[in-house]
Amino acid sequence: MTSDATASISPPRGAGRRKRGAPATTPPATPETAGPSAPRQSGPRARNRRRGILDAAARRFARQGFHAASMRGIAGAAGMLPGSLYYHFPS
Repeated sequence: MTSDATASISPPRGAGRRKRGAPATTPPATPETAGPSAPRQSGPRARNRRRGILDAAARRFARQGFHAASMRGIAGAAGMLPGSLYYHFPS
C-alpha cells in the first residue's frame, strides 16, 4: 500500500475544462458591435450588403405587412440564405 504523501492527487474529472460547444470567452463590446442594430463588419462591402438587406426587408414589409414577412422571405429577396442575415445583424 502507498502512503498518502507519495500518492499523486489529480483534480476531479472535468475540473478546469469548459463544456463541449461552450465559448472560451466572450469578446468585449466595441462601438461597432455594442448596439442591437450595429453591423459586425464595417467595410464598404458589408455596408452595401446591409443596405441591400434593409431594402429587401422594406419591400417585403410593404408587400406582405410586417407580421406576414419572414426571415426566409427577406433573405430570399436579398439573394442570400436566412442564416446569413445574422452575420450582418446580431439579432
